[in-house]
Amino acid sequence: MIEEIGRNLVDCIYVSHSLFILSKIMTPHAINTRYPTKEHNPLEYYNDNLPLIQLFNELLEINEKTIAKRDAIFNFERLSRDCSQH
Repeated sequence: MIEEIGRNLVDCIYVSHSLFILSKIMTPHAINTRYPTKEHNPLEYYNDNLPLIQLFNELLEINEKTIAKRDAIFNFERLSRDCSQH
């Protein structure tokens, strides 16, 4: 039980830090592409030379791992089952 709580705590820390870092990385890009100005052309800016594009697969892997851990943490069916057993 203690080990599971420890694993869940580590997963919670991973999820919160990953979401924070990913949001810091992605927010400026979301704003600029959603509300482009006349001076900003996303099709010219987002190319293979941009680190965001170069690291896209790695960021995607972090995002997928984060979502999987979040879903495991908030598995309410498992939580309610565990609580009813005690």
